[in-house]
Amino acid sequence: MVTKYSLKPLGDNSWLLFADGDRLGLVNDHDGKITVIGKIPQKSFANIAELELHLGSKIAIEEHTIVTREQISGDISGFPIKHKAYANVSLDPFPSYTKTEKTKERYAAGYWALKFQQGWTQAFCPRLATLAEYDNIGPYTTKLEMLHQISQKNKEIQV
Repeated sequence: MVTKYSLKPLGDNSWLLFADGDRLGLVNDHDGKITVIGKIPQKSFANIAELELHLGSKIAIEEHTIVTREQISGDISGFPIKHKAYANVSLDPFPSYTKTEKTKERYAAGYWALKFQQGWTQAFCPRLATLAEYDNIGPYTTKLEMLHQISQKNKEIQV
């Protein structure tokens, strides 16, 4: 049986190397050299073709796809929102909205950090009822900003 090798992109110059669906290691392209770290002996190659020659088989390279969980559909006062349609915008005390004119359920625009029993977690456009129920910090305009604040909260000493 012929082993099928594939590379799944992690970034612009790094991939995970798989053999018949099992992960073999990490492949990096650094300064024109291909390095492999993992279940096969660590070695450098001049290019992917040389790696294929070493493995004795062609390598299928998958396309780089960007997966986002939160689909940003717009913004309210600079804070992103996830719903395509929105109505009843209020800016007091922070940007919030409803999905339709008739809906009573309000959502807070932006990224938020919520403190549950297990600790701080992230939220994107949470319901106002959720914000009222749990300790929270926000809103933030970017996910990175919110994650930084969660990291800071998790480092605080609990007395």
